[in-house]
Amino acid sequence: MKNKIELEKPPLRRLIEDPYAQELYKFFKQNGKELRFVGGCVRDTLLGRPIHDVDFCTNATPEEMMSWELPTGFQRIPTGLQHGTITFVISRINNFNDLIIHSGFEVTTLRKEKNCDGRHAEVEFTEDWKEDARRRDFTINALYLDFNGNLYDYFNGYEHLNKKKLFFIEDTEKRIKEDYLRIMRYFRFLVQLEFTGLAKDFDIIAHYSENLKQISMERKWQEFEKGLTSSHPTDFLSILFISGVLINYIPKLTLLSCKKEKKKHHPEGNAWEHTLLAVSNCIPLNLNRIDQRMAVLFHDIGKVMVAKKLADNMCYNNHDDLGISLIKELQEELKLPKSALKLAKMVIYYHMRFWRLKEMKIGTAYDFVQGITGNFRDFSMVEDFVRCCLADKLGRKDITSEQQERIINEGNTLYSIIKALYDKCREISFLDMPNAELIKSEEREKVLKSYRLQQIQKE
Repeated sequence: MKNKIELEKPPLRRLIEDPYAQELYKFFKQNGKELRFVGGCVRDTLLGRPIHDVDFCTNATPEEMMSWELPTGFQRIPTGLQHGTITFVISRINNFNDLIIHSGFEVTTLRKEKNCDGRHAEVEFTEDWKEDARRRDFTINALYLDFNGNLYDYFNGYEHLNKKKLFFIEDTEKRIKEDYLRIMRYFRFLVQLEFTGLAKDFDIIAHYSENLKQISMERKWQEFEKGLTSSHPTDFLSILFISGVLINYIPKLTLLSCKKEKKKHHPEGNAWEHTLLAVSNCIPLNLNRIDQRMAVLFHDIGKVMVAKKLADNMCYNNHDDLGISLIKELQEELKLPKSALKLAKMVIYYHMRFWRLKEMKIGTAYDFVQGITGNFRDFSMVEDFVRCCLADKLGRKDITSEQQERIINEGNTLYSIIKALYDKCREISFLDMPNAELIKSEEREKVLKSYRLQQIQKE
Protein backbone atom coordinates (compact mmCIF):
# COMPACT_ATOMS: atom_id res chain seq x y z
CA MET A 1 0.00 0.00 0.00
CA LYS A 2 1.15 3.58 -0.71
CA ASN A 3 1.79 5.65 2.38
CA LYS A 4 1.00 8.88 0.52
CA ILE A 5 -2.57 9.51 -0.67
CA GLU A 6 -3.50 12.42 -2.92
CA LEU A 7 -6.89 13.82 -1.99
CA GLU A 8 -9.10 16.55 -3.34
CA LYS A 9 -8.37 19.79 -1.50
CA PRO A 10 -11.91 21.00 -0.67
CA PRO A 11 -12.59 18.74 2.38
CA LEU A 12 -9.19 19.66 3.81
CA ARG A 13 -9.22 23.33 2.87
CA ARG A 14 -10.31 24.57 6.29
CA LEU A 15 -7.08 23.17 7.72
CA ILE A 16 -4.61 23.96 4.95
CA GLU A 17 -5.83 27.48 4.23
CA ASP A 18 -6.09 28.65 7.83
CA PRO A 19 -4.03 31.89 7.83
CA TYR A 20 -2.38 31.17 11.17
CA ALA A 21 -1.42 27.66 10.11
CA GLN A 22 -0.04 29.08 6.86
CA GLU A 23 2.18 31.48 8.78
CA LEU A 24 3.49 28.66 10.95
CA TYR A 25 4.14 26.51 7.86
CA LYS A 26 6.14 29.30 6.16
CA PHE A 27 8.17 29.76 9.34
CA PHE A 28 9.15 26.08 9.43
CA LYS A 29 9.80 26.00 5.68
CA GLN A 30 12.14 28.99 5.98
CA ASN A 31 14.09 27.01 8.56
CA GLY A 32 14.30 23.98 6.27
CA LYS A 33 11.95 21.71 8.22
CA GLU A 34 8.73 19.86 7.47
CA LEU A 35 5.44 20.54 9.21
CA ARG A 36 2.37 18.33 8.96
CA PHE A 37 -1.06 18.31 10.57
CA VAL A 38 -1.58 15.18 12.65
CA GLY A 39 -4.17 13.25 14.65
CA GLY A 40 -7.63 14.43 15.60
CA CYS A 41 -7.74 17.54 13.41
CA VAL A 42 -7.06 15.43 10.29
CA ARG A 43 -9.47 12.69 11.36
CA ASP A 44 -12.30 15.09 12.18
CA THR A 45 -11.80 17.15 9.01
CA LEU A 46 -12.14 14.01 6.89
CA LEU A 47 -15.25 13.02 8.86
CA GLY A 48 -16.77 16.50 8.55
CA ARG A 49 -16.80 16.92 12.33
CA PRO A 50 -15.99 20.10 14.29
CA ILE A 51 -12.28 20.63 14.99
CA HIS A 52 -11.25 21.45 18.54
CA ASP A 53 -7.45 21.34 18.56
CA VAL A 54 -5.00 21.59 15.69
CA ASP A 55 -1.71 19.76 16.29
CA PHE A 56 1.41 19.39 14.17
CA CYS A 57 4.38 17.08 13.85
CA THR A 58 7.79 18.11 12.57
CA ASN A 59 11.21 16.66 11.86
CA ALA A 60 12.77 19.60 13.70
CA THR A 61 14.18 18.87 17.13
CA PRO A 62 13.03 20.84 20.21
CA GLU A 63 16.47 22.45 20.42
CA GLU A 64 16.20 23.65 16.83
CA MET A 65 12.69 25.05 17.32
CA MET A 66 13.79 26.89 20.46
CA SER A 67 16.84 28.38 18.72
CA TRP A 68 15.11 29.90 15.69
CA GLU A 69 14.61 33.64 15.54
CA LEU A 70 10.89 34.32 15.81
CA PRO A 71 9.02 36.50 13.28
CA THR A 72 7.00 39.49 14.50
CA GLY A 73 3.82 38.36 16.23
CA PHE A 74 5.14 34.90 17.19
CA GLN A 75 5.50 33.59 20.74
CA ARG A 76 7.10 30.31 21.73
CA ILE A 77 6.16 28.35 24.87
CA PRO A 78 8.13 25.21 25.87
CA THR A 79 5.04 23.31 27.07
CA GLY A 80 6.64 19.85 27.04
CA LEU A 81 10.28 19.95 26.01
CA GLN A 82 11.06 16.49 27.38
CA HIS A 83 8.44 15.09 25.00
CA GLY A 84 9.39 17.40 22.16
CA THR A 85 6.33 19.67 22.36
CA ILE A 86 6.45 23.44 21.86
CA THR A 87 3.40 25.71 21.58
CA PHE A 88 3.49 28.56 19.07
CA VAL A 89 1.13 31.50 19.63
CA ILE A 90 0.61 33.87 16.71
CA SER A 91 -0.75 37.43 16.85
CA ARG A 92 -2.03 39.34 13.83
CA ILE A 93 -3.62 42.72 13.17
CA ASN A 94 -6.93 42.52 11.26
CA ASN A 95 -8.49 45.05 8.87
CA PHE A 96 -10.11 46.89 11.78
CA ASN A 97 -6.73 47.40 13.47
CA ASP A 98 -7.65 44.91 16.21
CA LEU A 99 -5.08 42.53 17.65
CA ILE A 100 -6.21 38.93 17.09
CA ILE A 101 -4.31 36.25 19.02
CA HIS A 102 -4.52 32.58 18.08
CA SER A 103 -4.78 30.33 21.13
CA GLY A 104 -1.77 28.35 19.98
CA PHE A 105 -0.56 25.37 17.93
CA GLU A 106 1.21 22.46 19.59
CA VAL A 107 4.14 21.26 17.49
CA THR A 108 5.81 18.00 18.48
CA THR A 109 9.02 16.46 17.21
CA LEU A 110 8.74 13.04 15.59
CA ARG A 111 9.37 10.44 18.27
CA LYS A 112 9.24 6.77 19.14
CA GLU A 113 8.64 4.96 22.41
CA LYS A 114 11.68 3.93 24.40
CA ASN A 115 10.15 2.70 27.67
CA CYS A 116 6.49 2.53 28.80
CA ASP A 117 4.94 1.44 32.08
CA GLY A 118 1.26 1.86 31.21
CA ARG A 119 1.14 5.41 32.58
CA HIS A 120 4.27 7.28 31.48
CA ALA A 121 6.33 6.95 28.34
CA GLU A 122 10.02 7.66 27.81
CA VAL A 123 10.55 8.73 24.22
CA GLU A 124 13.44 9.37 21.87
CA PHE A 125 13.31 11.62 18.83
CA THR A 126 13.46 10.33 15.29
CA GLU A 127 13.22 11.52 11.69
CA ASP A 128 11.09 8.54 10.66
CA TRP A 129 7.43 9.53 10.17
CA LYS A 130 6.26 5.91 10.22
CA GLU A 131 7.96 5.33 13.59
CA ASP A 132 6.06 8.32 14.95
CA ALA A 133 2.82 6.90 13.57
CA ARG A 134 3.53 3.48 15.09
CA ARG A 135 3.56 4.85 18.66
CA ARG A 136 0.01 6.24 18.36
CA ASP A 137 -3.12 4.46 19.59
CA PHE A 138 -5.50 3.93 16.65
CA THR A 139 -5.00 3.83 12.90
CA ILE A 140 -7.46 6.69 12.37
CA ASN A 141 -5.35 8.90 14.67
CA ALA A 142 -2.12 8.21 12.78
CA LEU A 143 -2.95 10.29 9.70
CA TYR A 144 -0.71 13.19 8.62
CA LEU A 145 -1.56 15.98 6.21
CA ASP A 146 0.91 18.28 4.49
CA PHE A 147 0.20 21.76 3.14
CA ASN A 148 -0.05 20.47 -0.43
CA GLY A 149 -3.09 18.40 0.52
CA ASN A 150 -1.27 15.04 0.63
CA LEU A 151 -2.40 12.55 3.24
CA TYR A 152 0.21 10.25 4.78
CA ASP A 153 -1.26 6.99 6.00
CA TYR A 154 1.08 4.28 7.30
CA PHE A 155 -1.45 1.86 8.82
CA ASN A 156 -4.58 2.00 6.61
CA GLY A 157 -6.26 4.60 8.80
CA TYR A 158 -7.96 6.32 5.86
CA GLU A 159 -9.57 3.04 4.78
CA HIS A 160 -10.70 2.34 8.36
CA LEU A 161 -12.09 5.87 8.59
CA ASN A 162 -14.23 5.32 5.51
CA LYS A 163 -15.40 1.93 6.77
CA LYS A 164 -16.11 3.35 10.26
CA LYS A 165 -13.78 0.84 11.91
CA LEU A 166 -11.71 1.44 15.04
CA PHE A 167 -8.48 -0.56 15.11
CA PHE A 168 -5.44 -0.35 17.32
CA ILE A 169 -2.15 0.08 15.47
CA GLU A 170 -0.53 -3.33 14.82
CA ASP A 171 -0.63 -5.04 18.25
CA THR A 172 -3.68 -4.30 20.44
CA GLU A 173 -2.17 -5.71 23.62
CA LYS A 174 1.07 -3.78 23.16
CA ARG A 175 -0.75 -0.51 22.47
CA ILE A 176 -2.88 -0.92 25.61
CA LYS A 177 0.08 -1.79 27.82
CA GLU A 178 1.85 1.37 26.64
CA ASP A 179 -0.93 3.50 28.13
CA TYR A 180 -3.91 1.94 29.91
CA LEU A 181 -5.97 5.09 29.33
CA ARG A 182 -6.35 3.82 25.76
CA ILE A 183 -8.95 1.43 27.15
CA MET A 184 -11.31 4.33 27.89
CA ARG A 185 -10.28 6.18 24.73
CA TYR A 186 -11.25 3.12 22.69
CA PHE A 187 -14.81 3.07 24.05
CA ARG A 188 -15.10 6.84 23.86
CA PHE A 189 -14.20 6.84 20.17
CA LEU A 190 -16.54 3.93 19.44
CA VAL A 191 -19.57 5.84 20.68
CA GLN A 192 -18.43 9.34 19.74
CA LEU A 193 -17.69 8.45 16.11
CA GLU A 194 -20.29 5.66 15.86
CA PHE A 195 -17.60 3.19 14.75
CA THR A 196 -17.34 -0.55 15.29
CA GLY A 197 -14.42 -2.59 16.61
CA LEU A 198 -13.23 -6.17 16.87
CA ALA A 199 -14.49 -8.72 19.38
CA LYS A 200 -10.91 -9.77 20.14
CA ASP A 201 -10.00 -6.19 21.03
CA PHE A 202 -12.94 -6.06 23.44
CA ASP A 203 -11.71 -9.25 25.12
CA ILE A 204 -8.18 -7.88 25.48
CA ILE A 205 -9.52 -4.64 26.95
CA ALA A 206 -11.68 -6.53 29.44
CA HIS A 207 -8.61 -8.50 30.48
CA TYR A 208 -6.59 -5.35 31.21
CA SER A 209 -9.42 -3.15 32.55
CA GLU A 210 -8.20 -3.46 36.16
CA ASN A 211 -4.99 -1.68 35.16
CA LEU A 212 -6.98 1.52 34.72
CA LYS A 213 -6.45 1.99 38.46
CA GLN A 214 -2.88 3.00 37.61
CA ILE A 215 -4.10 6.00 35.60
CA SER A 216 -4.68 9.35 37.28
CA MET A 217 -8.26 10.33 38.03
CA GLU A 218 -7.84 13.55 36.04
CA ARG A 219 -6.94 11.72 32.83
CA LYS A 220 -9.78 9.21 33.25
CA TRP A 221 -12.25 12.04 33.84
CA GLN A 222 -11.28 13.68 30.53
CA GLU A 223 -12.25 10.55 28.62
CA PHE A 224 -15.33 9.87 30.72
CA GLU A 225 -16.61 13.41 30.18
CA LYS A 226 -16.23 13.14 26.40
CA GLY A 227 -18.00 9.79 26.30
CA LEU A 228 -20.85 10.84 28.59
CA THR A 229 -21.51 14.01 26.56
CA SER A 230 -21.51 12.14 23.26
CA SER A 231 -24.66 11.44 21.26
CA HIS A 232 -24.78 7.93 22.74
CA PRO A 233 -24.22 8.26 26.51
CA THR A 234 -26.19 5.12 27.36
CA ASP A 235 -24.12 3.01 24.96
CA PHE A 236 -20.95 4.46 26.49
CA LEU A 237 -22.04 3.60 30.04
CA SER A 238 -23.26 0.12 29.04
CA ILE A 239 -20.02 -0.80 27.35
CA LEU A 240 -17.97 0.49 30.29
CA PHE A 241 -20.11 -1.62 32.61
CA ILE A 242 -19.95 -4.83 30.56
CA SER A 243 -16.20 -4.59 29.94
CA GLY A 244 -15.36 -4.13 33.63
CA VAL A 245 -14.02 -0.62 33.05
CA LEU A 246 -16.69 1.11 35.15
CA ILE A 247 -16.08 -1.02 38.22
CA ASN A 248 -12.42 0.00 38.06
CA TYR A 249 -13.28 3.69 37.74
CA ILE A 250 -16.53 4.33 39.67
CA PRO A 251 -17.19 1.06 41.54
CA LYS A 252 -19.98 2.54 43.69
CA LEU A 253 -21.97 3.34 40.55
CA THR A 254 -21.95 -0.31 39.47
CA LEU A 255 -23.54 -1.30 42.80
CA LEU A 256 -26.82 0.11 41.45
CA SER A 257 -27.08 -3.09 39.40
CA CYS A 258 -27.50 -5.00 42.69
CA LYS A 259 -30.41 -2.83 43.84
CA LYS A 260 -33.78 -4.22 42.82
CA GLU A 261 -36.60 -1.79 42.11
CA LYS A 262 -40.33 -1.97 42.81
CA LYS A 263 -41.99 -3.38 39.69
CA LYS A 264 -44.82 -0.91 40.09
CA HIS A 265 -42.51 2.05 39.56
CA HIS A 266 -39.59 0.49 37.67
CA PRO A 267 -40.41 -2.68 35.71
CA GLU A 268 -36.90 -2.58 34.24
CA GLY A 269 -35.74 -4.46 37.34
CA ASN A 270 -32.82 -2.72 39.03
CA ALA A 271 -31.52 0.76 39.77
CA TRP A 272 -28.72 0.54 37.17
CA GLU A 273 -31.14 -0.28 34.34
CA HIS A 274 -33.35 2.58 35.50
CA THR A 275 -30.35 4.92 35.51
CA LEU A 276 -29.48 3.95 31.93
CA LEU A 277 -33.05 4.66 30.84
CA ALA A 278 -32.94 8.02 32.64
CA VAL A 279 -29.66 8.92 30.91
CA SER A 280 -31.19 7.95 27.54
CA ASN A 281 -33.72 10.74 28.09
CA CYS A 282 -30.99 13.39 28.22
CA ILE A 283 -30.90 13.92 24.46
CA PRO A 284 -34.66 14.43 23.87
CA LEU A 285 -34.76 16.69 26.93
CA ASN A 286 -31.76 18.70 25.67
CA LEU A 287 -29.59 17.81 28.65
CA ASN A 288 -26.26 17.87 26.83
CA ARG A 289 -23.83 19.57 29.21
CA ILE A 290 -21.65 17.42 31.43
CA ASP A 291 -23.17 18.80 34.66
CA GLN A 292 -26.67 17.92 33.42
CA ARG A 293 -25.72 14.38 32.47
CA MET A 294 -23.81 13.81 35.71
CA ALA A 295 -26.92 14.92 37.61
CA VAL A 296 -29.06 12.32 35.84
CA LEU A 297 -26.38 9.63 36.11
CA PHE A 298 -25.99 10.04 39.89
CA HIS A 299 -29.56 10.99 40.87
CA ASP A 300 -30.18 7.63 42.60
CA ILE A 301 -26.65 7.00 43.88
CA GLY A 302 -27.95 7.01 47.48
CA LYS A 303 -29.70 3.69 46.79
CA VAL A 304 -26.39 1.86 47.10
CA MET A 305 -26.35 2.81 50.79
CA VAL A 306 -29.89 1.87 51.78
CA ALA A 307 -32.33 -0.87 50.89
CA LYS A 308 -35.13 -2.30 52.95
CA LYS A 309 -37.17 -5.28 51.81
CA LEU A 310 -40.92 -4.85 52.20
CA ALA A 311 -43.25 -7.53 50.85
CA ASP A 312 -40.79 -8.63 48.15
CA ASN A 313 -40.22 -5.05 47.02
CA MET A 314 -37.23 -2.86 47.73
CA CYS A 315 -37.75 0.37 49.64
CA TYR A 316 -35.17 3.15 49.43
CA ASN A 317 -36.31 5.61 52.06
CA ASN A 318 -33.91 8.53 52.54
CA HIS A 319 -31.79 7.60 49.53
CA ASP A 320 -31.90 11.26 48.53
CA ASP A 321 -30.40 12.35 51.88
CA LEU A 322 -27.79 9.58 51.88
CA GLY A 323 -26.94 10.33 48.25
CA ILE A 324 -25.65 13.77 49.20
CA SER A 325 -22.99 12.40 51.56
CA LEU A 326 -22.02 9.76 48.99
CA ILE A 327 -21.65 12.20 46.10
CA LYS A 328 -19.35 14.34 48.25
CA GLU A 329 -17.19 11.27 48.86
CA LEU A 330 -17.15 10.46 45.15
CA GLN A 331 -16.20 14.01 44.24
CA GLU A 332 -13.13 13.68 46.43
CA GLU A 333 -12.26 10.12 45.37
CA LEU A 334 -12.61 10.81 41.65
CA LYS A 335 -11.16 14.35 41.87
CA LEU A 336 -14.10 15.73 39.92
CA PRO A 337 -14.45 19.46 39.26
CA LYS A 338 -17.04 21.14 41.49
CA SER A 339 -18.86 22.53 38.46
CA ALA A 340 -19.59 19.00 37.23
CA LEU A 341 -21.53 18.08 40.38
CA LYS A 342 -23.23 21.30 41.50
CA LEU A 343 -26.47 20.42 39.69
CA ALA A 344 -26.12 16.75 40.66
CA LYS A 345 -26.20 17.61 44.37
CA MET A 346 -29.43 19.53 43.88
CA VAL A 347 -31.05 16.74 41.86
CA ILE A 348 -29.95 14.01 44.27
CA TYR A 349 -31.38 15.80 47.27
CA TYR A 350 -34.57 17.30 45.82
CA HIS A 351 -35.71 15.02 42.96
CA MET A 352 -38.10 13.02 45.16
CA ARG A 353 -39.45 16.14 46.83
CA PHE A 354 -40.14 17.78 43.44
CA TRP A 355 -42.93 15.37 42.54
CA ARG A 356 -44.56 15.90 45.96
CA LEU A 357 -44.70 19.68 45.61
CA LYS A 358 -48.49 19.86 45.15
CA GLU A 359 -49.04 17.88 48.35
CA MET A 360 -46.75 20.07 50.45
CA LYS A 361 -47.94 22.55 53.01
CA ILE A 362 -47.05 26.12 52.10
CA GLY A 363 -44.18 26.26 54.61
CA THR A 364 -42.62 23.07 53.25
CA ALA A 365 -43.05 24.30 49.67
CA TYR A 366 -41.32 27.54 50.70
CA ASP A 367 -38.34 25.57 52.07
CA PHE A 368 -38.19 23.50 48.88
CA VAL A 369 -38.13 26.52 46.54
CA GLN A 370 -35.71 28.31 48.84
CA GLY A 371 -33.40 25.28 48.62
CA ILE A 372 -33.32 24.96 44.83
CA THR A 373 -32.91 28.71 44.26
CA GLY A 374 -30.18 29.44 46.78
CA ASN A 375 -32.37 31.32 49.23
CA PHE A 376 -34.36 32.97 46.41
CA ARG A 377 -31.22 34.49 44.88
CA ASP A 378 -30.75 32.37 41.74
CA PHE A 379 -33.38 30.82 39.48
CA SER A 380 -30.91 29.87 36.73
CA MET A 381 -30.61 26.18 37.64
CA VAL A 382 -34.32 25.48 38.14
CA GLU A 383 -35.09 24.65 34.51
CA ASP A 384 -32.14 22.24 34.39
CA PHE A 385 -33.28 20.73 37.68
CA VAL A 386 -36.83 20.15 36.38
CA ARG A 387 -35.58 18.56 33.16
CA CYS A 388 -33.31 16.23 35.15
CA CYS A 389 -36.32 15.24 37.29
CA LEU A 390 -38.24 14.54 34.09
CA ALA A 391 -35.39 12.36 32.79
CA ASP A 392 -35.66 10.33 36.00
CA LYS A 393 -39.46 10.04 35.93
CA LEU A 394 -39.50 9.08 32.26
CA GLY A 395 -36.81 6.45 32.83
CA ARG A 396 -39.14 3.49 32.77
CA LYS A 397 -39.29 0.40 30.63
CA ASP A 398 -42.25 0.21 28.20
CA ILE A 399 -43.51 3.69 29.05
CA THR A 400 -46.39 4.74 26.79
CA SER A 401 -46.68 8.01 24.88
CA GLU A 402 -49.72 8.92 26.99
CA GLN A 403 -47.73 8.39 30.20
CA GLN A 404 -44.89 10.46 28.80
CA GLU A 405 -47.21 13.33 27.95
CA ARG A 406 -48.82 13.23 31.40
CA ILE A 407 -45.44 13.28 33.17
CA ILE A 408 -44.12 16.14 31.04
CA ASN A 409 -47.29 18.18 31.63
CA GLU A 410 -47.04 17.54 35.35
CA GLY A 411 -43.40 18.64 35.34
CA ASN A 412 -44.30 21.86 33.51
CA THR A 413 -47.08 22.55 36.02
CA LEU A 414 -44.73 22.08 38.95
CA TYR A 415 -42.20 24.36 37.27
CA SER A 416 -44.87 27.07 37.02
CA ILE A 417 -45.69 26.66 40.73
CA ILE A 418 -42.01 27.02 41.63
CA LYS A 419 -41.67 30.12 39.43
CA ALA A 420 -44.78 31.75 40.91
CA LEU A 421 -43.65 31.13 44.50
CA TYR A 422 -40.12 32.31 43.70
CA ASP A 423 -41.36 35.53 42.08
CA LYS A 424 -43.73 36.28 44.96
CA CYS A 425 -41.04 35.78 47.57
CA ARG A 426 -38.63 37.96 45.60
CA GLU A 427 -41.21 40.75 45.67
CA ILE A 428 -41.25 40.71 49.48
CA SER A 429 -37.92 41.74 50.93
CA PHE A 430 -36.79 42.12 54.52
CA LEU A 431 -37.15 45.90 54.31
CA ASP A 432 -40.87 45.54 53.50
CA MET A 433 -41.53 44.20 56.98
CA PRO A 434 -42.87 46.53 59.69
CA ASN A 435 -40.21 47.46 62.24
CA ALA A 436 -37.57 45.59 60.23
CA GLU A 437 -34.76 47.55 61.84
CA LEU A 438 -35.69 46.18 65.27
CA ILE A 439 -35.35 42.51 64.31
CA LYS A 440 -32.13 40.81 65.41
CA SER A 441 -29.90 39.62 62.59
CA GLU A 442 -29.99 35.96 63.71
CA GLU A 443 -33.81 35.99 63.60
CA ARG A 444 -34.24 37.74 60.26
CA GLU A 445 -34.44 34.62 58.09
CA LYS A 446 -37.11 33.00 60.24
CA VAL A 447 -39.18 36.18 60.58
CA LEU A 448 -38.91 36.96 56.86
CA LYS A 449 -40.20 33.49 56.01
CA SER A 450 -43.16 33.92 58.34
CA TYR A 451 -43.97 37.36 56.91
CA ARG A 452 -43.74 36.13 53.30
CA LEU A 453 -46.05 33.20 54.03
CA GLN A 454 -48.58 35.50 55.69
CA GLN A 455 -48.62 37.75 52.61
CA ILE A 456 -48.92 34.79 50.23
CA GLN A 457 -51.78 33.23 52.22
CA LYS A 458 -53.66 36.54 52.19
CA GLU A 459 -53.86 36.16 48.45
